[in-house]
Amino acid sequence: MFERFFGAKVSEILGKTDYDFVDRYQADSFREKDLEAALAEKPTVNEEWITFAADGKRTILETIKTPMYGPEGNVTGVLGIGRDITERKKSEDAIREVNRKLNLLSTITRHDILNQITGAAGYLEMIELEDEIPPGTKTEGYLEKVSGAVDTIERQITFTGYYKDLGEQAPDWFNVGSVIERVGGQTHHLKPSGLST
Repeated sequence: MFERFFGAKVSEILGKTDYDFVDRYQADSFREKDLEAALAEKPTVNEEWITFAADGKRTILETIKTPMYGPEGNVTGVLGIGRDITERKKSEDAIREVNRKLNLLSTITRHDILNQITGAAGYLEMIELEDEIPPGTKTEGYLEKVSGAVDTIERQITFTGYYKDLGEQAPDWFNVGSVIERVGGQTHHLKPSGLST
């Protein structure tokens, strides 16, 4: 695979550098990632587009780079392991696009339902204002139930809006300690009711 990437045999690659096989921009990028791995003193992961010299195929690799140490503990090189994630990225992009379209459909539908609910609530209010329903009748009780149902539907439809962006954003890691500190910083000035200082 590496021979296909560089368009050369192993015997022609040994002892050479990236600059002997790829353009300066990509070679600089590879070198920068190698230095990051060496300075991090631990494996680093990054994604990079490459073009195979053998056939011009473009591929995105997930590359893990790990510093290698000599007997005296000094960095002697960087071991890089790359795997082709092109199809995975295409699938992720396709899923994100489907989620975007579903979210758009959901937003339009939610908006239309809320418009209808607003209309229904308006008619209920008009019935109430006209004072034609005798108090204490079954009809008044039914109207109260309909009004309560309309309010509940409105709250539920509004609630679904909080989740409309799920699936569009890539998952990400959060530092739990930082989140706790941030939340703690926002609430440290609060005190339980009934307590005095």
